[in-house]
Amino acid sequence: MSFCCLAVLRALRSPGPGEGEGQGPHLAKKRAFRIITVSLVFTLANYLPVIVVASLQGHISDRSFYTVSATCYSLSVFCSFLQPLHFLFRAGKMQCIMGH
Repeated sequence: MSFCCLAVLRALRSPGPGEGEGQGPHLAKKRAFRIITVSLVFTLANYLPVIVVASLQGHISDRSFYTVSATCYSLSVFCSFLQPLHFLFRAGKMQCIMGH
């Protein structure tokens, strides 16, 4: 998933057909770049704790490993809710937070 996001970001940075070198990227490309960047950050925040826990297994004591794994998995579950909440907030569908 990260590789695909990075490939799309790389493609968005390059000029498309009909775009000159001196012109900046179109508004749609800027928006797509921002959306994919946010998605990539949320994806990394969701999966990075799991990768950290897997790499620590066998290098620390069992008690510490269970504590770290519980913390990292809790963080991962919390981060999985951030992207949908961010989408709803940007769409204006969260009146409880926006004060309307």
